[in-house]
Amino acid sequence: MNFSAPLLVTARREAGLKAKELAEKIGISAGYLSELETGKKPLSEELLKKIAGIIGKPVSFFLASPVIGETQSASIKSNLHPTPIPISWLPVISWVHAGEAASYEELPLDSQEHIPVPEVKGRAFVLRIQGDSMEPRCLNGDCVVVLPDREAQTGNLVVAKFKKDGVVLRRYTLTSKARIRLTPYNSFYEATEHSPSEFHWIYPVQSTIRTE
Repeated sequence: MNFSAPLLVTARREAGLKAKELAEKIGISAGYLSELETGKKPLSEELLKKIAGIIGKPVSFFLASPVIGETQSASIKSNLHPTPIPISWLPVISWVHAGEAASYEELPLDSQEHIPVPEVKGRAFVLRIQGDSMEPRCLNGDCVVVLPDREAQTGNLVVAKFKKDGVVLRRYTLTSKARIRLTPYNSFYEATEHSPSEFHWIYPVQSTIRTE
């Protein structure tokens, strides 16, 4: 079982639970939970199923894999696909920061690289990731395929542009109080909550692309 400890931290924070609260719900000590979240202790499949049920996420969420939400990351090595798959060539128009919000500026048309991605229906564009706040699932240098005509849903990976001009890559949750929680995968970064009025736009990510 390829369990990812940082994703346990992400799930707990998305659920709005402190470590002590989750430990009590599971029936273990806060210290033991801390060792699970830092990867110092192995996690049994039985305990993982219990945690998943309490937090309300599928077991697959906690496993290190190329799956982002419901979309599989694409390899662009054609020799990995014996049967050709439909592709779209999309421009890499800018960067999205996986860390603190950074300024967003589109590249000139003659500087935009085009890369192949699994076929996309409707409008889409590509941003390249800078930073480490979305590790282990999204690495520095990866690309994300962004869907500007879709509405973000809880659980989506999203690109969010603040009215103050910063742009970040985060996991999106709409809370019961109509606040927007943006959660990084990397536990060294804090989740943040915002009013919807703070954003110019929030677009869901269809998939990540790791070029080799």
